[in-house]
Amino acid sequence: MAFKILHYVVLPLYVLFTTISSILLDKTPNGYLLISFGLLLVISVCLGGFFPKHLLTFSIVGLVLLFSFHLFSHLNWCVTLYLFLLIKILNEVRGIIISLFLAISFMFVYSVVRISYTPLTSYNLLNTGADLITAIAIVLVFQYIVSMEWDRTLLKGELGFEEQSFRSEKLKVVGELAAGMAHEIRNPLTTVKGFLQLSQKHDYNIKPWYDIMVAEIDRMNELTVEFLEFSKPHQTSYKVLSIHQCLQKVISITWSEANIRGHEIIYTEYRNDLFIRMDIDKLVQVLVNLIKNAYESMQEHGKVTVRVLKKDRFAVIILSDTGKGIKTKELINIFDPFFTTKPNGTGLGLSISLKIIEDHGGKIEVSRTSHRGTTFNIYLPLHVEGC
Repeated sequence: MAFKILHYVVLPLYVLFTTISSILLDKTPNGYLLISFGLLLVISVCLGGFFPKHLLTFSIVGLVLLFSFHLFSHLNWCVTLYLFLLIKILNEVRGIIISLFLAISFMFVYSVVRISYTPLTSYNLLNTGADLITAIAIVLVFQYIVSMEWDRTLLKGELGFEEQSFRSEKLKVVGELAAGMAHEIRNPLTTVKGFLQLSQKHDYNIKPWYDIMVAEIDRMNELTVEFLEFSKPHQTSYKVLSIHQCLQKVISITWSEANIRGHEIIYTEYRNDLFIRMDIDKLVQVLVNLIKNAYESMQEHGKVTVRVLKKDRFAVIILSDTGKGIKTKELINIFDPFFTTKPNGTGLGLSISLKIIEDHGGKIEVSRTSHRGTTFNIYLPLHVEGC
């Protein structure tokens, strides 16, 4: 919009002002030619805006007409018209070299005409140098503005693309979760429906299948509860606590189950000096879930080893078991919602655990041990005093 106002309003008015001034000051050698060249100059500039593909042609014509207009006006004020025309061309071309070449060319033409009607003095020669420096400065400033605008446009485009990609990915995830949830609920519903239909043949006596039906309904309820746990935002209560304090609570909760199953849980490598900002209830939930998974993966007497160490700015909790391990092809999917290798699993436990750890600014890595079993490495950022 600014360029249109400059070339369709300001430039014609400036040509008119220069024409009238030259005539009133009795500078022009031929008023008719001055008016003619001024009118043709305005027409060429205005028409050039409608034919962008012929920019070079209209630029050359405009420069020739401006040369003629300047020659018959005998006014140094025409330098502004040269700059107007230069800016119009700079708005269409790219590259600092060609822009500087155009600026020098325009100022050369202007200086040749100006020297033709002014005495060749030191002042006029130095004035030519000043005009040239002004044109170069305009080119550099213009290129800087164009570059900034281009970067801003590019950034807006990238942000728009990222926002669109994020929205698409979000819709994709919602669709996958909805499909997974529907699939998981449909299975127990099919079971319950089948037994209800079967009970029609037995005078609606559901006693033989009552326990199975209740178990399937409980499974749907458990799935719904875990899905809500996974999807809803949690009200967290973060406090700076020792990681050792958290693990002591976890061991006290899981020790009895290990004893009943004939397993052993070992927690001897610990540190009292590692503190993190945590929601202890959520973190205990994650660790208890991982340890119970480890118990279930060990068919015979096994060991679960819990260790804590410091690595860079993280406290690392290492949970290792001697179970059957996770298949390599399953490792990449174990945190996906509804993915499970258990016959009665919901497939949301590890997804919830990952979400909680990420909410704490951490991450979980999982790997198979060299012989058997699985190892989970949980990274949690250490609390720094004053932060």
